[in-house]
Amino acid sequence: MIWVQHKLGASAACWFLLIGFGLGWYWQAEAQLTPEQQAQQLLDAANRALNERQYDAAVVRFREFLQRFGGHSQANLARYGWAVALLEGPNRDYKMASELLAPVLGQGDFTFRPWAFYYAGLAQRGLGGQALRDAIGKPADQAANFQREAQARFEQAAKHFESALLEFAKRGSTEDKEAAALMRDWVARSRCDLAEMLLHLRRPKEALAALEPFSRDPTLVKSPYRLPARYYEGQARLLLGDYVGAGRVLSELAPFTHPQFGLHARYLLARAHHELGDRAEAAVHYDQVLAGYEAQRQQAAKMLQNPASFGNDPEQRWRLESLVKQPPEFVPRAALLRAVLFYEEGQFGEAASRLETLLKLSPPPSVQAEAQLRLGMCYVQTRQYEAAVKMLSPLENHATVGELALWWLGRAQAQAAAASTPTNEASAQAAIQSFRRALERNGQRGNDPEARLRRSEILLDLGDALQLIRQYKDAANTYATIVQERVHPQRVEEAWVRQALALHLAGAWKESDDLCRRFRESHPKSPLLPQVLFCAAENSYFLALQLAKDVRTPEREKQLREALQQTVARHRELLEQYPEFPQRAAAWFTVGMCLYRLGEIEKAQQAFAEIAQADRSGPLLLASYYEADCLIRLAPSDTTDALAAGRAQEALTNASKMLAAFVDSAGKTSPYTPEALLKLAYCYRKLAELLVEPKERAALLQQARQAAERVVRDYGNHPLVGAAALERANCLALQGDFGGAAAEWQRFISDPLSRSEVAPLALLRLAQHHLTHHRPADAVKVLELARQRYESTLAQDPQKADWLAQIVYQHALALQDAGKWPEARSVYETVQNRFPQRREAAESAWRIGQVRRAQAVAQLHAAFAALQQASKPEARQAALTGLQAAVHELRHTAAYCTQLASDKKLQQLAADLVPRCYYEAAWCWRQLFPVEREQARQQLVADWQKKQPPPPKGQPPRRPPDFPLTAIPLQPSEQQAREAYKAAIHSATDSPLALDAMFELAELLAEREEHDQAIALLRQVFDREPPADLLEKVHLRLSASLLAKGDAKTALQHAQVVLQNEKSPLAPWARYQAAECLLRLGDKESLQKAAALLTAFRDQGPLQQVPSLSDRALLRLAHAYAQLQQWAASRQACEILLQRYPQSPWRADAQFGLGWALQSENNLEPAVQAYSQVLNFTSAETAARALLQIGRCRMLQKRFADASQAFLGVHLTYDYPELAAEALVEAADAALQLKQPESAQRLLEQVLRDYPQTKAAAVARQRLGK
Repeated sequence: MIWVQHKLGASAACWFLLIGFGLGWYWQAEAQLTPEQQAQQLLDAANRALNERQYDAAVVRFREFLQRFGGHSQANLARYGWAVALLEGPNRDYKMASELLAPVLGQGDFTFRPWAFYYAGLAQRGLGGQALRDAIGKPADQAANFQREAQARFEQAAKHFESALLEFAKRGSTEDKEAAALMRDWVARSRCDLAEMLLHLRRPKEALAALEPFSRDPTLVKSPYRLPARYYEGQARLLLGDYVGAGRVLSELAPFTHPQFGLHARYLLARAHHELGDRAEAAVHYDQVLAGYEAQRQQAAKMLQNPASFGNDPEQRWRLESLVKQPPEFVPRAALLRAVLFYEEGQFGEAASRLETLLKLSPPPSVQAEAQLRLGMCYVQTRQYEAAVKMLSPLENHATVGELALWWLGRAQAQAAAASTPTNEASAQAAIQSFRRALERNGQRGNDPEARLRRSEILLDLGDALQLIRQYKDAANTYATIVQERVHPQRVEEAWVRQALALHLAGAWKESDDLCRRFRESHPKSPLLPQVLFCAAENSYFLALQLAKDVRTPEREKQLREALQQTVARHRELLEQYPEFPQRAAAWFTVGMCLYRLGEIEKAQQAFAEIAQADRSGPLLLASYYEADCLIRLAPSDTTDALAAGRAQEALTNASKMLAAFVDSAGKTSPYTPEALLKLAYCYRKLAELLVEPKERAALLQQARQAAERVVRDYGNHPLVGAAALERANCLALQGDFGGAAAEWQRFISDPLSRSEVAPLALLRLAQHHLTHHRPADAVKVLELARQRYESTLAQDPQKADWLAQIVYQHALALQDAGKWPEARSVYETVQNRFPQRREAAESAWRIGQVRRAQAVAQLHAAFAALQQASKPEARQAALTGLQAAVHELRHTAAYCTQLASDKKLQQLAADLVPRCYYEAAWCWRQLFPVEREQARQQLVADWQKKQPPPPKGQPPRRPPDFPLTAIPLQPSEQQAREAYKAAIHSATDSPLALDAMFELAELLAEREEHDQAIALLRQVFDREPPADLLEKVHLRLSASLLAKGDAKTALQHAQVVLQNEKSPLAPWARYQAAECLLRLGDKESLQKAAALLTAFRDQGPLQQVPSLSDRALLRLAHAYAQLQQWAASRQACEILLQRYPQSPWRADAQFGLGWALQSENNLEPAVQAYSQVLNFTSAETAARALLQIGRCRMLQKRFADASQAFLGVHLTYDYPELAAEALVEAADAALQLKQPESAQRLLEQVLRDYPQTKAAAVARQRLGK
């Protein structure tokens, strides 16, 4: 507190003294002085010295007067004058003045009684101020004594000022205006001094009452004491908490230039703004206080160099020297509070910097302690815990800030403990002790309201510290204390919530849940309600987890499901009502975990996805792990569809990113890392399987392999090592290292991997590897071993039913591929019986159809072979019986597959097998094509033979014609196959199987020359975007049909599409087809291009070994050269064909081509020999043509008789009307050359009679006309 040192001046007090005694002294100057006169003369001299401000002289004379005339009637007046001189003079003696005025105050009729009271108050005030100055720098106990003395002096001074006020007020009622005005000034002055003392005594309300007239008395508006009064009023209002009033009053003192209190008034105004939250205004005034002090300090230093500038006033000297040596207490406090403003604004670094600077200036102890406290608080806020402890520890026993220091010391220790990993137990224990000591110090403050509020805060921190070291029950009891005391309303709610949480952490979930329920009922609109809802939801979750562990609970599964559903409902209520809840990430995690446990994987993934990436740390790092697991489970397993493949790729890509992030963040120590690495390897592998681009695929497989190898390398004893080894083997297989993969799978046959949980799966993979590499016998052995070792164990584990079903099913498949069809069928039936509700059962039913077809086809082929080799009727009949049995089985198998496709159970278990069953039925019917077509052909031959007349005597019977497929009616098996294909197409929609069925059906249609329907069907396949390999087949099939329809140009375009892909397995066929199209175009350029394409089959090694194509291509090359009349090249192509492919079905055509080339080169006899070979190979139309060409060669050789025999042989041996008619016409020509016109005429008439519709008939008619 600061008070105003008013310049008293002796003018007013001394004026009364001169009025009373001045004239008497003058008239008696000449006379002989009596003792009375001497006394009066001495008193007058003292008064004159006082009036002239010769205070030292006045003191001497007043002292002499009292020494000589102590019993004089005017002794009190002398005492009063002496006291005034002591108080007004340069050598002030407050104690002496107080002693001199004591007897004066007892004189009720003393003329200057009001002033006596006033000066007595000044003396006591001076003594109080002196005591305060003496307290500076003293030990605490001595300083306290001085402070108590000062308070007593101020108390006495207040009484004297109040008495003076009353006395001056009485005298102010005079009618003398000048005297009344003078009294009003003394009243105003006394009020100000009284208010100052009351403020020193911490009685602001009384001080405000003393100053109240300044606000309502209009006569005081212009009082010289109005500004000090406003200054004291501002202090009083500030102490009373009337910050608005204080600010208003203090603002009137602007611009705060008053030398005595201007700077302090600005400081008080800053405090008012600070308390009102006007931080910007407060900051400006604090800064100006500091700047103002610096200016005053510099001015004081200058004034001290010139004492005359302040009249050598000791009080002024003391004030100026104090300014230079050390600022008033409020100045460092302004610096302190300016730092506090920075602290309150969250600028802890700047606040700390200011406080460090302040402490270097050695502020007063009161400011220093608070500055240390505040600096320690800044260190805590900036996480400089060691510095905070060092700063706060010395304040533990401080009388004023010790409690706060202990509190913040505990906070520093607690936060330091929490910041360390793991928690620093010693630091946490130290924090607990600090908080408890702070509570002890707090308890010493009795019923101090602020202390009681602070107790709740300290208890809250103590509870948090106890939680930090997992003493949850003690923490809950601590929080309960706050709730029970109910001192701090806001903290009561917080403590209630934290008590619930502590009980939750202590495992007392039911008690915690009860607290949450009661809180919700009591505080339905509390801002802490979200935390309570969260705690209640988590209680529900942990109770569910407890239920999951308690296998003895009745109806455990039902109760667990209900508990998990309740947990989800509670969390959803929280998240819907408070979407911005700070712990929303944790809430979503629990929702995800509950849904995950409930098996609602898609919903679980959506819940995990709500957790932002920034929140995925600490316990919530598992969100990435579980979301990745959900994505893996949700990824489509069937990726044959492009859309499904895209979804799978997206899911697995996201899952792999999450797992990689989890592994990087969790590190080796997490128990989830091995499984995360394993899942990561799986994701990379599955992604690689979806990709086509080799580099990306290889990179992903390498990553998958490395992830699996990390598990084996870093977690050698982990139960998942076997699974990692299995995953590594899978990666090796996809990388093309089948040997390495097989070796890895092989390790599971022996220990230690044979004891691995995934050993059955590894053996399954090994068996599948054998099957893929066409070693079904090895696969059978491995699967028999797997069933022997693990079947009984797997049968007892419902979670591994998939494995067992797959092992048994694959065993059957291996037996099937090994040709052990009865054994395979038996195992398939086992699968159906043991796993009737699984997909493997449906697949087994379908596979049984395949096995039956394979058995029947084998039986069919055996019967055909036996029939060809049968030389005896018994053997032939046995072969026919076997053939009939095979045909019967194929028909029944086709019916079985068709019926299976309609089976509702199969449709439920594996709807995708429905089209496969129809497809299998189609192939059963297709196996019957040769049988039924041959039977139909034989029937045609028989019918033909019935129509033939007996051959002429000595002539062999005519050979039946080679009936083409178009001559054979559509057989029942063909119609059934078409229907089966259509059913497969209809049921398979856009699946790859539907496209295969459409293509094969188109082939059947084209085979029957139904090209329009075939073309329409193939164009539908185009529209459905088939895979690349099928697309090429479609191009070639479409090219063939278009060529058959005569559209060679469009046909050529389709063939060239495939031909552009040199690496395509169909490239040779595309080359051949393109050549056929060019041959059909027929122009020279096209023929040359055709020959160029076909020469590759002659000259390039790989193209010389294409089954069913290379020989045909050479034949077409010969035709191309023939059309180009390059006979030598044509002949050479035929010779190469006959040499390379002696068993070729095209050898008759090659012989014919050879003969044609020789004939064209006029090598007639070799040509005849070549044509003659054709007659040995076949009885088809080619043979008839060859015989016709022999006759023509003989005609050129002028061997007309031989020619006639050859021509007649065509007519007599073969039933090809056009060729026969043509041969008869040319035989007539030979007869004419032999001079046998009658025979020639007869032959021409025979043409008209036997072959009237042929082209040769027109020729014969013309010749007969001549």
